[in-house]
Amino acid sequence: MLVDFFAAIYEYLTSHTLTPIAIVLFIEEAGIPSPIPGDGLMLMGGVRAAEGHVSLLTVLLVEEIATIIGALLLFSVSRRLGRPVVVKFGRYVGLTDERLSRAEARFRDHDRRTIFIGRLIPGLRVPTVVAAGVLEVPLRRFLPRSEEHTSELQSRLHLVCRLL
Repeated sequence: MLVDFFAAIYEYLTSHTLTPIAIVLFIEEAGIPSPIPGDGLMLMGGVRAAEGHVSLLTVLLVEEIATIIGALLLFSVSRRLGRPVVVKFGRYVGLTDERLSRAEARFRDHDRRTIFIGRLIPGLRVPTVVAAGVLEVPLRRFLPRSEEHTSELQSRLHLVCRLL
């Protein structure tokens, strides 16, 4: 059943490679759960590029733009709504007051490194952006680290596609 699901996604991608990648990456990075894994779509975009159906540069740019815009949206919303809203609703996704306090301490001490590493680890990508927004990390510090994460992740995923 799962194989059929991914076969249907791949079939759709053969005719619409960039649109689903952009949409899914944007909504994931904006903090909205997606039933379709964005990393899987990034891999499929790399496969499509390796097959010569789309330019690798175009795939990378679409992924980069969608990821950064989604993360900026979540960062801005988190920054605007602040800690009280995160504490109130974060418990539904396992983000307790204690976890938020630990994240705050880590950000204060190592915000640049924490953003980069947190954005690389699946499961921490969204909470890292939320924490950066809530802690009011300056955009000039958040954006470069977030972009570095995107480039690093994309490079690794597309290298795997080229090697296969």
